Amino acid sequence: MNNLITHIKGINEKSRREMAENPGTFIGLLAEDRQHWNDQGIFTAEQFEFQMEYYSLYDYIGCVTTKSYARYLLQDCKTMDDLNMVYIEFAQPSEAA
Repeated sequence: MNNLITHIKGINEKSRREMAENPGTFIGLLAEDRQHWNDQGIFTAEQFEFQMEYYSLYDYIGCVTTKSYARYLLQDCKTMDDLNMVYIEFAQPSEAA
């Protein structure tokens, strides 16, 4: 899974099909311009998926707590496993409660 643009086009095609099958549904499409992603330091599909998961988790934690706390929790995440660990630790109820 290293061809970034092919990967993104596949996601966009799935979104287009879903919108066609469900009138009134809107799904934002992703930029298919390699330079757009390269300018953000994203060169592979793996990096793209990491970035999408990172921002999803950042938004989730930030909505439940604060954006600064989300940044704190995610500051050392470099892999999908790191993100998964933060999610698991964050989503588990506190033992003190």
